[in-house]
Amino acid sequence: MEPNLTTVRDRRALLAKARQQIDAEDKELEVAERALTRLAAGTGTASGSGSANGAATPVTQRDLVISTLKHRADPWVTSSADLADEIEFTHGTLIKPTSLLPLLTTLKNEGIIRRDAQNRIVLAERV
Repeated sequence: MEPNLTTVRDRRALLAKARQQIDAEDKELEVAERALTRLAAGTGTASGSGSANGAATPVTQRDLVISTLKHRADPWVTSSADLADEIEFTHGTLIKPTSLLPLLTTLKNEGIIRRDAQNRIVLAERV
């Protein structure tokens, strides 16, 4: 079969439909990922255990940062502002730069996070 304009257009239409399906599934997976991240952070610990009486441990800003970095599909975050945006979107908690930046410095000094030459942020255990 010799390709002609009709076969090219038909193939492009099939590809466009496949892209739409992939985009729709990706959006569903993003929602699921964010929900799972929120649930993981809601326990207050990485292992998911609560306090001795079964109540959930309060979630700290540190917990939110670590959980967000741990459960992202891409381990690297471009900037602290992007990390703050993701935490707010995922967990509904705004961490102001005046709190986040010193926290990131502390986490870096403790070896929990790392920064690369572009100043991107990653959880140390993921690299």
